[in-house]
Amino acid sequence: MLQQVERALSLGESQRASQARSDGRLLRLDEGAKLFATAKSLEACVGMSAEVDFKSLKRGGAMRQVTPGLFSLRLHVVAGTLDAARLRGIAEVAEKYGRGAVHLTSRQGVEIPHIPFESIDAVRTTLAAHGLSLGACGPRVRTVTGCQGAGICPDALIETFSLCQAIDQRFVGQELPHKMKFGVTGCPNSCLKPQENDIGIMGVSEPELVPAACNGCMACLVSCESGAITEGNKLPQIDLDKCVACGSCIASC
Repeated sequence: MLQQVERALSLGESQRASQARSDGRLLRLDEGAKLFATAKSLEACVGMSAEVDFKSLKRGGAMRQVTPGLFSLRLHVVAGTLDAARLRGIAEVAEKYGRGAVHLTSRQGVEIPHIPFESIDAVRTTLAAHGLSLGACGPRVRTVTGCQGAGICPDALIETFSLCQAIDQRFVGQELPHKMKFGVTGCPNSCLKPQENDIGIMGVSEPELVPAACNGCMACLVSCESGAITEGNKLPQIDLDKCVACGSCIASC
């Protein structure tokens, strides 16, 4: 699966190795697989003068607000999943450096608004102590979204979180000509709406009739909500053009 995604991105080696620049100073990419374009310190986001490079700050997950000097910080979250310890860390940052509020984004992310510019370095340090970091913004691979998958949802056909983690480790933060979004959903119920992402992955289960093993009970026909199964010659007949590959007929067999 990941090899297919890699080919879909079709990035040249020079693009993959590119680094963002700010006033002639390099912003390092995080070592390892995550490749977040975050500055080593705020000094890398400020030129020789006192003027702030807002574009570089946004690249590292700090987006300026309408109010001068305040920023909304986007966190790195995979498939909308955070444990209690990380949630406490987010609350600590919001209360200590912001105004005690967080924003849950449309892509299962978390942003902490009302952070003063001079507190961004301290926020990074506090977040790191809780196993958190700032996320990706701008023209690069963004947060990977996912439904709860087969580990929780009875309708799901695939385990989504491990796949989201693998995509995140391989691609998130990678530089691109335009922002790129991944979405992983566990079944054709399509709760996550993968079709609305640049690359969407959906778990499916296509039925195949084995006449010798079928007793003609037609439980599959009753369970099929898409009308893809009819009865013929005492055996179910499957119209694959109508089948949505939800797997309900297989589960009922």
